[in-house]
Amino acid sequence: MAPRLLGAGNPMLNGGVRRLNWGCGPTPAAGWINADLLSAPGIELSGDIRDGLALPEDSIDYAVAIHGLQDLPYLDVLPALAELRRVLRPGGVLRLALPDLERSIEAWLRGDKAYFYIGDDEVASIARAAGARVIRQSDRGLNHGLDDARRAAVDDGATALLVLPADLPGVTPPAIEAVLTTLDDEPTPLVAIVPDRHGRGTNTLLLSPPDAIDFAFGGDSRVAHRHAADAASTRVVELDGPLSLDVDTPEDLLLVQAVELQVPGAG
Repeated sequence: MAPRLLGAGNPMLNGGVRRLNWGCGPTPAAGWINADLLSAPGIELSGDIRDGLALPEDSIDYAVAIHGLQDLPYLDVLPALAELRRVLRPGGVLRLALPDLERSIEAWLRGDKAYFYIGDDEVASIARAAGARVIRQSDRGLNHGLDDARRAAVDDGATALLVLPADLPGVTPPAIEAVLTTLDDEPTPLVAIVPDRHGRGTNTLLLSPPDAIDFAFGGDSRVAHRHAADAASTRVVELDGPLSLDVDTPEDLLLVQAVELQVPGAG
């Protein structure tokens, strides 16, 4: 649903330089129109920029986005920039601050792990602020972590479990819904897999019930998950679509850029 626009008579749009601080996080700045997904004191516009900002066109003189764009899925970056442009007046200023790739490469080359480290407590705080439940992993490794999450989901009464890796640029509500629709179309127990574009990895895994099979992420996980389903006499459905593209190599990133150029309204 489109957000309700702030009218021209709103105090935030009256007098002086009208400044927008998009992606302010939990520390909104005084003297700015602060916008974020969070709802907290000092945040005037709480909502998702992909649904539109509650501001009229050409209503902002100066806008900033400090370390916010990188938190959006890749395919949503250009639409977000277009929305910032919509609210910015002709001749207005947009300032963007993003992680520095050259510094990151230099830190990696010199083995500076601290440059990339974010403490567990900080990550947990960010996750909770976004409405996520935080689960402390009891052992190392992705499959062990997924086991912990599955136990928590089952304890909460979940009847199905969807696993999405973090490097899928095509994650959108319609893409997820296309996978979940399998629950309505197929009998359970069920294992639904979206393989990677090479046909070897598992980019998306849907299990119903959540403990239908053991997790087998790692090399050639597509085959491993199929074997686990066969051993459990569980039906396997393989799906295609935007979730089949993950970003592991520079070639993958070029493919993402090529796909992005074909997205309506992204240019």
